[in-house]
Amino acid sequence: MAEMKFAVSDDFKKLINQRTAKLNISNAEYFRALAGLDISLERYQVLIKHLDYLYEKINNYHQMLGIYSTPLMDVVIHN
Repeated sequence: MAEMKFAVSDDFKKLINQRTAKLNISNAEYFRALAGLDISLERYQVLIKHLDYLYEKINNYHQMLGIYSTPLMDVVIHN
């Protein structure tokens, strides 16, 4: 695991300490969670862009071929 160091203002540090105390986690866990959230949101946005593109391509093929279908409904899978 790599170590990262950075500086924040005293006021910001106080707010961070209050928040981590409220969540009952360390400052390091807090920043790991924030970084994970940011990266996950970025990946989600990229996924949504790809899904939108795929949806548009499918609709274009439907129009071109004159085939129209409705989306499948979610099906519960039992293991």
